[in-house]
Amino acid sequence: MRSMFLAVLMAALLSPIPIRALAEDPPAFVLRWGSWGEGPGQFRHPYGLAVGADGNVYVADRDNNRIQRFTSDGTFVLQWGGLGRPNAIAISATGLVYVTDDQNRRVQVFTTDGTFVNQWGSLGADPGEFLRPFGIAVNAVGQVYVGDHDSGRIQKFTATGTFIAVWGTSGTGPGQFQQVTGIAIDSQGDVYIADNDNRIQVFTVDGAYLRGWPSASAQFIAADSNDHLYVTSSGGHRVHKYTRTGEELTRWGSFGSGDGQFRYPTGIAVDQAGNVFVADPDYGWTANLGRIQMFSPAATAVGTTSWGTIKARYR
Repeated sequence: MRSMFLAVLMAALLSPIPIRALAEDPPAFVLRWGSWGEGPGQFRHPYGLAVGADGNVYVADRDNNRIQRFTSDGTFVLQWGGLGRPNAIAISATGLVYVTDDQNRRVQVFTTDGTFVNQWGSLGADPGEFLRPFGIAVNAVGQVYVGDHDSGRIQKFTATGTFIAVWGTSGTGPGQFQQVTGIAIDSQGDVYIADNDNRIQVFTVDGAYLRGWPSASAQFIAADSNDHLYVTSSGGHRVHKYTRTGEELTRWGSFGSGDGQFRYPTGIAVDQAGNVFVADPDYGWTANLGRIQMFSPAATAVGTTSWGTIKARYR
């Protein structure tokens, strides 16, 4: 009897632990572009991403101190500089491009062709100042939210940079932050904050805490037209997709340099068709991928899109 019990126990211990099935299949890899370097279409640590109303993809090329603009199939369009290690990008409904300028502790504003429009911010912890500006987002009425990575707070401004409000302190409680990295805003105006302390927190337009959920090594965050949230897990080398209440719908990615794999992914953006763009910088390591990957929610074969067959390429 005892031997039978032990056999049953050992079988149970050696059986694979069931993994909860997710509600959706992961999106399909479509294409990639970019390589390590300083030329057009090359990157030295691509960080923040944004997609404009025209479908163009804007990339914060962090260690080249510039923004690059591409069509959605990775064709280089133009670039502009005048930045000090840009971290993140947001595009307003009026077509203005807002960039967090890390090294200069400020926000800079440009047109979509790179013409300088405005700037604000300086080093400090007072309203309108930054220790390290990181995540940025613009709501439907043009108000700008900026995450200060090192001070654990969110600041809110008008479209022209006039200070409105601030919330958050350093900590691990509700409404506190360890390292603010990404910001996204859904169609209802709720503000989602990715905290590198392994969680997402959600706030009203005025900074009142609503809810939160765990998300390992959360880096950047993006919302699609259905208010689904996409979060890059830098340390997990993958992307998570959530509902607005934190239910995980799907995930994809693993450590590596192949198609659909990541090495410390950072920026993420979603276009109106639901295509997902992910920055894959391999930041701080030797592989130096310097690339952007695109994924489609449709059952699309690798290398094939609605505009035809595209070969995965590096510039």
